[in-house]
Amino acid sequence: MSQSHADLGAEQAGSRGDLVTAERYGERIARLTQRWVNAVPYDTSRMTEHETRALSASLSSSS
Repeated sequence: MSQSHADLGAEQAGSRGDLVTAERYGERIARLTQRWVNAVPYDTSRMTEHETRALSASLSSSS
């Protein structure tokens, strides 16, 4: 779920964190689709706690 101001255009909608979440979600859906369509094994990448904290820190400092 994302939130943005109604008076801003699409280029300015959503935060950087929302965009990262949307990209990761899209990648997951694409992998699942490949699994169902082509019988490709599904392997999901996981972020470690350290990676998650580093990403969060970089997103908050770029705001």
